[in-house]
Amino acid sequence: MHPDGGVALLPHVPITIKIKKSTLFDLVPRTLAEHLWKQRRMLILTQEEAAGRIGVNTETYQHWEKGYTEPEIESVPAIVRFLGYDPFPPAKTLPERMLAKRRVIGWTFKGAAGQFGVHRKTWKAWERGEPSLKRSPWTVWKGS
Repeated sequence: MHPDGGVALLPHVPITIKIKKSTLFDLVPRTLAEHLWKQRRMLILTQEEAAGRIGVNTETYQHWEKGYTEPEIESVPAIVRFLGYDPFPPAKTLPERMLAKRRVIGWTFKGAAGQFGVHRKTWKAWERGEPSLKRSPWTVWKGS
């Protein structure tokens, strides 16, 4: 290296390094916050406008988009409508499918349990994959 910052035996030529600037289309969202941010930017909305479309106050939406807080389950159906898709990973097991359905509908534990005629603690146990001696989710869904 030459003392004035150049490379020995090469004339002093300014070098510009160029890289492709990422776009909104390049972002593959991994978190709910990233999904919300990308959709809002794609729709060219302010945070206030996005919050209005979902039906929450601006501060709540800002906290979701920054990843500070997660939405209450009752807000998830509106978020899914805003995004146009379910941003959560696909459910594989029965407990995961129960949570996914509850989330898309916006049911609390108590609401889901009430729909199926079981206690909310029983529903929670099912979502955790714990056996319940009272009733199984299979018998509830089969109508037994």
